[in-house]
Amino acid sequence: MNRQDVTEAVAQAWCTDENAHKEMDSTLATTIIDNVMQRITGEAFGIIKQAMIDDEPSKQGSYAHSWHCNIAMMCYDAIHAAGVVGEGLLSEDAPHKIGNDAASRFMKLCFDVETKG
Repeated sequence: MNRQDVTEAVAQAWCTDENAHKEMDSTLATTIIDNVMQRITGEAFGIIKQAMIDDEPSKQGSYAHSWHCNIAMMCYDAIHAAGVVGEGLLSEDAPHKIGNDAASRFMKLCFDVETKG
């Protein structure tokens, strides 16, 4: 369910027989939509987090490990794209180490799981 779906559901509630005679309060409608979206987002995040925890996050090939690898590679690619490797600024193996460290930190912060590259 996305914000448009929730907005349509709130608007439809005002169109029911018991509410048709009432004036729609757009501020109240927006507040209701925002609250529903926060709950949906929170539930979705909780499902993803639990899936990470349940799938042995420290094991290679797990759901959490796949996220870790994708995050680490984004960091690795960004470091190489910045042109700082081999120019006396970073060693050739630094992007790999930095990427994996950044991914591990992100996974711990967001999902409370321990991952390694």
